[in-house]
Amino acid sequence: MDGVGEITQCPIEPATTFTHAFITTVPGSYWYHSHTGTQRADGIFGGLVVRENGDSTTQARNAFESYGIGTFLDYPDRHTIVVSDWFEGTSLNDFVQFEGGLGFHPSIPIQDVPTRNDPTFEETQYYDGGGGAIIPFYSALINGLGKHESVAYVASRLSEFRVEQGNMYRFRLVGAQSEILLRFSIDGHNLTTIATDAYFIEPIEDVNYIILHSGERYDFLLNANAVIGNYIMRLETMEADANCFNDAPFASLNHYTEAILHYETAEYDNGIPSTAYQAISESSPQRDCTVGPRCRAVNCPFENFHPSYGIDCINVGSFQLLIDTPPSELPEAYASDPSQLFFLNFNFEGPSFQASINGRSFVLPPYPPQTNDLLFNEYSDVCNNFADCSIHPSDQFSCDCTHVLTFDFNKTVQIVVSAVGEFLSAHPLHIHGHTYHVVKVGYPTYYENNGYAAVPNPDIDCGQGPQQTTQARSCGAYNFSCTNPSWSEPSPILTINSKTPRKDVIIVPTGGYVVVNLISDNPGWWFAHCHIEPHQLNGMALVINEAPGYQNPAPEELVNCQDYIFNSEEFYELIAFNPNQAGTIQVSIILLLMSMLALLIVF
Repeated sequence: MDGVGEITQCPIEPATTFTHAFITTVPGSYWYHSHTGTQRADGIFGGLVVRENGDSTTQARNAFESYGIGTFLDYPDRHTIVVSDWFEGTSLNDFVQFEGGLGFHPSIPIQDVPTRNDPTFEETQYYDGGGGAIIPFYSALINGLGKHESVAYVASRLSEFRVEQGNMYRFRLVGAQSEILLRFSIDGHNLTTIATDAYFIEPIEDVNYIILHSGERYDFLLNANAVIGNYIMRLETMEADANCFNDAPFASLNHYTEAILHYETAEYDNGIPSTAYQAISESSPQRDCTVGPRCRAVNCPFENFHPSYGIDCINVGSFQLLIDTPPSELPEAYASDPSQLFFLNFNFEGPSFQASINGRSFVLPPYPPQTNDLLFNEYSDVCNNFADCSIHPSDQFSCDCTHVLTFDFNKTVQIVVSAVGEFLSAHPLHIHGHTYHVVKVGYPTYYENNGYAAVPNPDIDCGQGPQQTTQARSCGAYNFSCTNPSWSEPSPILTINSKTPRKDVIIVPTGGYVVVNLISDNPGWWFAHCHIEPHQLNGMALVINEAPGYQNPAPEELVNCQDYIFNSEEFYELIAFNPNQAGTIQVSIILLLMSMLALLIVF
């Protein structure tokens, strides 16, 4: 269990305490956040770092040395960068406006009541024409600080990250945003990407931009070899002033915030006053990718930028793990049997046209199945992948339901997640309880004149006949739904090996798909969802019932909504674990008191 309210347990009630204890076997960059309502968007999140020690440190250092990367400094308390978006109104009000179809009116003061004559906000677009912001961008934050476009530098506070010239540093980038794709860069510096979602990858050098969606983490190395001074760290949305009838390049919407990389012994060693921000920003050497050598971006949400932008993409499908996956953790290339192959399409479709997976819009159950399965089975409106949830269903089955997939124990499970159909958008996929291997990423075709997604990837069959694979996208949408996807014939050839990348959040590209494989060796009930918070809350989610019959019964105290407190000795007894014989295994007790932590480091 991992704390999702109404899935693994009751939500943590006000003035109550809940103890989470777990063994940290994979060091790396993580984060924690609330999964109740819109609380994450209002700031209940933080970084969580599990430090390498013992054998894991030696193995990683030796592997990096084979790529010519020597000693680097790792200070998680100083160099963890948690990025987020910040809305003008409270997140709950914003979600109600979105859910109720009331629209947004950013041109008028937030306290005013809009009239019919006030313009209504329209969803923005990314550089490939996929959907961007549903809720209007207001500001972004880096470790809780940032600059709003309408506020002068002197009235702002920016986060500072300090380095000494001549050293190499490890930074950890955590995507805690609620809805928007973000692009990170540091003026005057190229970056070396070394890890994603806690797993080291073969180094990607000379990186200008790291793009990340909600829930993703990327670690990078910074060589502090520039002239001593102050440099702007830029966080910009991927929104473009785009129009599908026009040619690229399109201008950025210029939605951004900033932080400062400060070299020690430069001016302002005791803290940079806000009166200096303007001058630092104006003198910081921002890169123009259309002049000189082309830029390199890691983790684009599409196959590549249009050539006019001067940016080349290095995407997850080309990543290679730095340290091989042990054979015991490596799934097969295909599902163990047909019942363990699942096709999931993320879109706004089905009878309700809500956010959905295969047309099924997720409804939280009244009782958590992990801790109260009897009441869950009696009172929940459960659905699976076999019902008709097209626009005009053939039966009376409700497609607003608790969507459940069942995984057999200790099998290779293959999940094909697509983002095709009428409303186009990229979606960050997160599956709780697992990391997965990214076996394949498929992209649509793109228009040559502007880089817009044109024809969805033909590997996914939505049962729409020839129009699906031949119809170029009109401005706005494809004219078909995809509530019962499958492979087209012939299906693609899939391969996996010990270098295949592992992640726990991946961007499903607009008009494309990803194939992820995992071993179903973690019995329990696990949430799976789009990590864009308005999409998830609107129904783009499901729950996995993994290994029924192998799940441990819940402690009696968890059946009711109340305090749940225990100590480390009780934890060791529960799992029959001897800490004196643990060797290099790292054991952590995490106590959640609904208090705010900016960063949690586990040794």
